[in-house]
Amino acid sequence: METNVKTTEKKAPSFALSIAAIGILVLFVGGGYIGLGLKVDIMLLCSAACVAIMAMTLGYTYADLEAFICERISKTMSTILIIWAIGTVIGTFIFCGAIPMVIRYGVMLIKPSLVIPMSFVLCAIFSTVTGTSWGSAGTAGVACIGIAAGLGVSLPMTAAAIVCGATFGDKISPLSDTTNLAPLCAGCTLYQHIGSMMWTTTPASLLALAGFFILGHTNQVAADGLPQAALDMIATLDGMFNWSILLIIPFVVIVIGAITKKPPVPTMLAAALLAILIGCFYQGFSIQSGVLSAYSGFKMDMVSGLDATLADPMVSKLLVRGGITSMASIVIIIFCGYAYTSILSGVGFMDTAMKPFTSRIRGRGPLMAAAFCTSFILLALSGITYVSSICLPDMYKRSFLEHGMPARVLSRTIEDGSTIMAPLIPWGTSGLLYASTLGVDVWGSGGYGIYCFTCWLTPIIAILLAVTGVGIYKMNDEEIKKALAEYDAEQDELRHSI
Repeated sequence: METNVKTTEKKAPSFALSIAAIGILVLFVGGGYIGLGLKVDIMLLCSAACVAIMAMTLGYTYADLEAFICERISKTMSTILIIWAIGTVIGTFIFCGAIPMVIRYGVMLIKPSLVIPMSFVLCAIFSTVTGTSWGSAGTAGVACIGIAAGLGVSLPMTAAAIVCGATFGDKISPLSDTTNLAPLCAGCTLYQHIGSMMWTTTPASLLALAGFFILGHTNQVAADGLPQAALDMIATLDGMFNWSILLIIPFVVIVIGAITKKPPVPTMLAAALLAILIGCFYQGFSIQSGVLSAYSGFKMDMVSGLDATLADPMVSKLLVRGGITSMASIVIIIFCGYAYTSILSGVGFMDTAMKPFTSRIRGRGPLMAAAFCTSFILLALSGITYVSSICLPDMYKRSFLEHGMPARVLSRTIEDGSTIMAPLIPWGTSGLLYASTLGVDVWGSGGYGIYCFTCWLTPIIAILLAVTGVGIYKMNDEEIKKALAEYDAEQDELRHSI
């Protein structure tokens, strides 16, 4: 018996339709989120719905689009677990007094002129050993913001130093998810990738640190003794917590876990559990409050005998934060963003839109500049760094090889254009997290964006290196031919496997 199975032929998207698919996000995010102040996650969902309709006109079914989305989101679950764990760490580290102690003694010991550069150094060290810029900003960064607030130091400048230090450590840490994802997508080893990043990361960070020292010395603060705001803050903290070297143990647990290469999520949760126990048995808080601090964040009324309405408002602003629920909005945005980008990539809209431009590029400098522009566009459109890591190699790997730049240069370009630039996108996951965690906007009169020196310097240095040929691991003609042959063979194998 003969059966007829009707299949729908899937068409390749046209250039015009691909440009329209990208323009949809510009319309909704630019007009809805930026222009009208609508929720960015809803705007991303609207963009995904429109692109899905476009894909269906090409023969794709809903099941096809759902498969694209589920496959892409499944690859981000480890990062989402880290996000939940970071919220727990922030809430419980405040609950036990660890972060308040750093704030308290930091206000007393650090000179105002050193707060800004020391914020960079401390967050760089912490994110290097933990592998997470977000975790660094949420712990050491929150403490540094507290110190700056108490001493009257500029919060936008301090926040910029925190962000720059945190992203520096994230880039060079072998425990970082983005540092592992970029070489995986580009096709080089982890330590080839880290070594390659030092060519751009080191000079940019040294110049940034010099800039933060200058800002620290030119920042106008109280010259004689602590300002009254700092004294009020210390008095409030002294009435809320007991101080002891015991309080640094949760920090030590995270550092030891990172050094011994233990999984980050169990390490963070173990440190959070220890922080709850310290808060209960040393600070005298209730176990119910400890669990709530992990879930919904620390609250001033967890301290018995404290009238929250009379507490120093700066202390309330710094300490009332954290918990799993504080990270829910970020996770929702990630899911909505991937609903859009998964369809965009799976159907081929992005590749079709970009290929006419990438095929006409000549020279290492213009190629590097184009890669940065594309990476930034992807970042701005999606708000998620992983999009660049996944999409950029497909767009530029062959061009990089043709110009004598191996995979390790492409992998560092991925991070230079995404991890480093991400804090400048106010609707992106990184920008949202830094702004909410540190309490400082990305842009505006009180924004940190203008002071994020590494964000501005890194692309400039990368393009200069490409033009001069320094630090790009130049390949000779024979190596180029061999690498291109291997790349073409991989692509042929992939096409035949579909």
